[in-house]
Amino acid sequence: MKQQGKIKIGEQVRKYRKKLQLSLTALANLSGVSKAMLSQVEQGKANPTVAVAAKIAEAMHLTVGQLLGEDQTARKLEVIRAKDRVYDYLANEQCAIRTLSPLWLGKDVEFYRIDFRPGGKLESQAHFRQTSELVVVAQGQVKVSSAEKNEVLNIGDSAYYPADVPHCIENPTQQASTVFLVVRYET
Repeated sequence: MKQQGKIKIGEQVRKYRKKLQLSLTALANLSGVSKAMLSQVEQGKANPTVAVAAKIAEAMHLTVGQLLGEDQTARKLEVIRAKDRVYDYLANEQCAIRTLSPLWLGKDVEFYRIDFRPGGKLESQAHFRQTSELVVVAQGQVKVSSAEKNEVLNIGDSAYYPADVPHCIENPTQQASTVFLVVRYET
């Protein structure tokens, strides 16, 4: 993240804001930093003070170090609280998806809880080459489809399948179902 000795914090702010699917207005509301200031930081026209950087980082559940691009391999205990809505990824008439892994992990592994409404489904296009998924059913029943193969899974069942092809998880019943999903990207 350094270029000629200068940290590009604006790029980091934009990267994490986009990853969290936050607008500038939403981040301004969460952080207490003005939308104009956030815009200037993202464009590299202003460098935030440490206090402002801390507010931005806290609003996105990051440390200032993470926002500055420090190595995240240090071992530590990190908690994601059930009531923290920043980790709510998607909610529509089909399902609700919640991220359960720290956002800074990047694209090595992602961990989600998906609550399917009766008849709901999550259809996905092919992910990056060599991507795979592991799904475990916590409640109800789901049908998993990948590479034109289908399997019905019940409570406690799990399936591992390629996700670099179109794939789908759906609830074929009239009862709610819940799964835990791990997406693994080959590096």
